[in-house]
Amino acid sequence: MGPSKTQMQPLPSYLPLNSHAAVCGSIHMHGNLRGSMNAAVFHIITMVRLATLAALFATLLLVAHATAFRTTITTVDVDTDIENQQRRGERCREQIQRQQNLNHCQRYMMQQSESGSDEDGNQQQHLQQCCQQLRRMDEQCRCEGLRQVVRQQQGELQGEEMREMMECARDLPNQCRLSPQHCEIRSSWF
Repeated sequence: MGPSKTQMQPLPSYLPLNSHAAVCGSIHMHGNLRGSMNAAVFHIITMVRLATLAALFATLLLVAHATAFRTTITTVDVDTDIENQQRRGERCREQIQRQQNLNHCQRYMMQQSESGSDEDGNQQQHLQQCCQQLRRMDEQCRCEGLRQVVRQQQGELQGEEMREMMECARDLPNQCRLSPQHCEIRSSWF
């Protein structure tokens, strides 16, 4: 019969004496293997947690960086919009001047506001020439030009005459079959 499983086998004679200590130590360690595995699992879980935290932190940094970058772009866009408005304002002023400050529109609106009188008999001619002046301007500048004409007349016209001139200015693009069909004209007096 062979040796029982609970008894230890003698070491072979070809193993050095200190090997016996190593084998005994490994047998002793085998008993502590469960504790070692628990420690290893604990270390692995800790490493996974640290890696997850590091990934989360990196993601937060990327989001913060992207938000800061987007804010910068928005600021640049706002500056660009202001510059575009300034350029458009300058372009409109130049176009209004090239169209003799819409002098035919001014004459037509003055005649309309004075109860439709046709003092010089050229009301239709002024309307046609006004439409030509507006047609030669950018769509975005037409209403600004008509607002400027109304502002120039605010000192000379009052009350009902001023209201009629403003209504005429609002509808002039429509009478000329141009876009926009109506202009928003406001007076600081009303």
